[in-house]
Amino acid sequence: MVRISFIYADQCEHCQEALSTIERAILRCKNIACEIAKFKYDTKAALAIAMAQGIDDLPGFVIGKEVFVGEDYTEERIVKAIEKAK
Repeated sequence: MVRISFIYADQCEHCQEALSTIERAILRCKNIACEIAKFKYDTKAALAIAMAQGIDDLPGFVIGKEVFVGEDYTEERIVKAIEKAK
């Protein structure tokens, strides 16, 4: 199971766009089980992940050893990160 830790803010259009991109990438990885663990940015869990991974902007998410921050992601990069993390 590939776990995607996703840090977001409510009402953030960039966060919603990133989540949609992640969901599309997961659909492309048909034989890989994935779960998205969502963490609101101001929770202790989100802050711990952000500090450990160097996430300093939203959205921020981690797939395996790959860290994505802000708008520095593409569907293709997410697919590759999922495939690598399986």
